[in-house]
Amino acid sequence: MPFYPFKGIAISIVKNFATINKKMETNQSLNKEEHGNKINVSFKCNPSLKSSLCKKAELLGISLSSHLETILQTGQYSEKPLAEKDEKIKKLEERILYYEQHAKIKNLYKNHKGQTLSYMDSENRNINLKIDSEKDVLTLIINSFNNKK
Repeated sequence: MPFYPFKGIAISIVKNFATINKKMETNQSLNKEEHGNKINVSFKCNPSLKSSLCKKAELLGISLSSHLETILQTGQYSEKPLAEKDEKIKKLEERILYYEQHAKIKNLYKNHKGQTLSYMDSENRNINLKIDSEKDVLTLIINSFNNKK
């Protein structure tokens, strides 16, 4: 009789696989009711990758699970665009702060708050605008220039 050193291991693996399949089928039927035909998937990854994925999901305002599902569906993931977007966000925040904290704009807002001022829009219509925010001051400044050459 031939000797098969891995026979017991193979039988054990097959039994475990059958048990796992049975559990997955049971889990799938439970998950279908709770999550609309979705099943749980797990994998191991480097902590830095998980951290990066969590940060990106947070920036997008979605859960890590939703973010990973999108990546798997689209097949698109790269850490470089995240770094580029972070840099772009910082630059945009700096530009916004320039106008939000500009002394002259704050002064104009302070001096004209609550007043209704008028300007001509690009179609030569007279527009009345009540100054309720610094944004209104910027709107008046932008529209104070004649756009027609």
